[in-house]
Amino acid sequence: MRKILLSACLFASLHSVLAYESDLAMPFLLIWPTARSTALAGAMTALADDPDAGFWNPAGLVQQERPGASITYVNWLPGLNPGMHYAHASGGAPLRVALPGNRQLSLGGSATYIQLGEVDLINERGEFLGRYPVWRGAAGLHVGARIIERLDVGIGIRLAHSQYGYEDEFWPWPFMADPATAFDSHGTGTTFGADLGIRWTPTSFLSAGAVVANVGPDLKDISEGESEPMPAMLRIGLAWTPVNSQWVRLTVAPELSKVLVGAFGDSASTLASELKTAFKSLGVELTALDIMSLRLGYFEDLEWGRGGVTYEDDGVIWRRSLWDAITRRLESGAQQTVHFCWGFGIGYKDIARFDFGTDAAIYDFKTSNSKFTLTVNNIPALGRLFSAR
Repeated sequence: MRKILLSACLFASLHSVLAYESDLAMPFLLIWPTARSTALAGAMTALADDPDAGFWNPAGLVQQERPGASITYVNWLPGLNPGMHYAHASGGAPLRVALPGNRQLSLGGSATYIQLGEVDLINERGEFLGRYPVWRGAAGLHVGARIIERLDVGIGIRLAHSQYGYEDEFWPWPFMADPATAFDSHGTGTTFGADLGIRWTPTSFLSAGAVVANVGPDLKDISEGESEPMPAMLRIGLAWTPVNSQWVRLTVAPELSKVLVGAFGDSASTLASELKTAFKSLGVELTALDIMSLRLGYFEDLEWGRGGVTYEDDGVIWRRSLWDAITRRLESGAQQTVHFCWGFGIGYKDIARFDFGTDAAIYDFKTSNSKFTLTVNNIPALGRLFSAR
């Protein structure tokens, strides 16, 4: 059987940092898809007010009053492997259909692609057969509708494909392989996942959202007959806007997310322990004159070792929650670091906007991870703006 031999220079740096094995298929579906959502540490479920609402909460598509679109690119985690690239595109538009009670219906679409590098295919005689990309991709269709005043719901479905995967899957890096056991078709397969979201806006300055995402059949390997579950996740968030004037808008968004695969998987699991290992995000966005936005996000993932508060004791780095730091439960005398995401946006009355965001600081290795997103929330207005010139 033909074997894939990985170039040592390509993935040697991965092996020393991968500590948490995951049994999830398609973990790339958990990557924050845009620069704004990255800067806000993924606290977007209750906001969902951009064309990427189909990813975060399809109920938020109802806020898309005009056709809009966004596109994102990042050279993903080059500190691990400079050959990894991530791209995401989203779009949404209201549909002019007659619904009972004059309810609004909106449609959105999304596409995600990640290339994890290239591998050399060499047969048992040592002959070079070619170089092949290792990639994952997904395409989705999303629908949002207003059920009653201030209450929106949404559903979405996405098709996901894995090409030239490997023996083992790790998080947060989607793959790592043992060259002695990896085969050219292992991990190749297609599956789908569904999302169900709800968004409630009780007042003009407060909204709440909840989503169950990526619920679907396991990914079945076409060559080995094995299967792995989709990364089903529950997200619950709030978005509070205490200041919203013609000059300044301030939004604070806390969020709790939990991967449902393996939750309460043993007798020792309790609600408290599951909540402790849930992802916790807090995003703050300050926008001036509808032109310039500054964003800061706190992220905490104690289970898979990202973000949070780290401290060093005798050369050993330990990770704790922000609550431990606030209540002074961290060991005294230790050097402490709080890990943040951050970014900014520049636009014109939110018609068109360029965003930058990075979450490089939440990882314990040196890397950059800068996302760049171009967002247009009102394509007709953008067209008129350019035609006027």
